[in-house]
Order: sequence, then C-alpha cells, then structure tokens
Amino acid sequence: MSKLGHILFVGYFIVQVALPLRHWLFEGDVHWTDEGHKLSWHMMLRTKSGSAVYRVTNLETGEVEKIRPSKYLGSTKARMASNQPDIILQFARFLKSEYEAKGWKQVAVYVDCTVSLNGHKSQRLIDPKTDMASVPWEPFRHSEWILQRKEPQRE
Repeated sequence: MSKLGHILFVGYFIVQVALPLRHWLFEGDVHWTDEGHKLSWHMMLRTKSGSAVYRVTNLETGEVEKIRPSKYLGSTKARMASNQPDIILQFARFLKSEYEAKGWKQVAVYVDCTVSLNGHKSQRLIDPKTDMASVPWEPFRHSEWILQRKEPQRE
C-alpha cells in the first residue's frame, strides 16, 4: 500500500472512532439535547417524545400564526420536528422562508416545545424566547437555546 493509502486509511479510521465519541465534548445530557447524538454508538439507548407549537411572528405588524408541524409534515417528520433540536431549527428556517414568500418582511419563529425522555415528566427543550429562524447551528458546540434537562423526579 502506498503512503497516500496509509494516510487515507488512518484518517478514515480516526473519523470512524472519533465521530461516535464526540458526544463527550458536550455539556449536559446528550440523550436530552441530541448534541453529538447522531452517528454515535448509543443511539438506541433512549426513547424521546414531545410536542411543539411554532409561533411565526411578523415583527412589523405583530401578527402571529401558530403552526403545528403536522400541518406541513408527515407523521414521522412531524414527530422529529417536535423533539429533535436540529430538525426544530431546520423547520423554523423553512417556516421563515414560507412566510417571507407570503410577503412578511421581518419574520421570527418561536417554538414552544416540551419533551419527555424515557417516559419521565415532560420538560421544556427549547428556549421559547429564542427566534429559532435566526440562530446558528453549531454541531461541535453546545447551543444555548437548547435548555438543559432538570433532574427527573422520582415517580
């Protein structure tokens, strides 16, 4: 094998080991925040369900429309847009572009999202004061708009 082949193999091997371990780089419970969760070795270790209502706000007029993900998405994608922060962010950006196409000039999208992890009591996942259509997605840093999970109460 050539030197380039060795370098490519070692690089591929490092990615295959490091990518699933990146969840150790994030603060808090990655089962809750989903940060570093995708492509990790512990993907099937939790059950998460939630509900979300998106508030699309025209900042010029103050007009507000409440949107449930099921209005635009099929049942599987609507569930994902109700409990996975990266999908919530993508759907908020989609809603912003939809409402801009309708003629709204300054659009903000806020999300009221509560999630249950492993059957525990539901808690707020997303900061409801954050305009989700304008925040950046940072895949290797904790996003402040994702709220940390409070310790589950004993049931």
